Amino acid sequence: MAHARKNIRDAAAQLLAGLSQTGARVYPSRYYPVDEASLPAICIYTISEEADADSMGPRKLVRRLQLAVEIVARTIDTLDDSLDAIAFEVEAALGANPTLNGTAKDCILGGTRIGLSSPSDPAAKPTGSAVLSYLVTYRTLAANAALID
Repeated sequence: MAHARKNIRDAAAQLLAGLSQTGARVYPSRYYPVDEASLPAICIYTISEEADADSMGPRKLVRRLQLAVEIVARTIDTLDDSLDAIAFEVEAALGANPTLNGTAKDCILGGTRIGLSSPSDPAAKPTGSAVLSYLVTYRTLAANAALID
């Protein structure tokens, strides 16, 4: 049985697979292929989580997870427009399914960070990114990190 965080990442990846601009280039991981042919792409990973006791006997936890949906694209004249167009599709897909196919109680956009990274290889083009930070609420048993409801 997998940790609920894995199920949440996988559900988000499934919901985002097949968007018009990124297609199947959706990775439930921090790492993505860096070759230009693999971009634009979406990486989905977790950043942090807080938990509080939700009930006694059997003990349950309510968890608040920060889920990152990172859009990565190569630098072109319309980089900001490309990042925004992909973010538009991501927000529509996740906004239409706030329970992430039943793996969470709620999932809502908490903010976006936009940046540019310079590659270590001077011959490679820089990439731009937009990291959409989603706040995901879910519950588990304290003794079992699999999703309970």
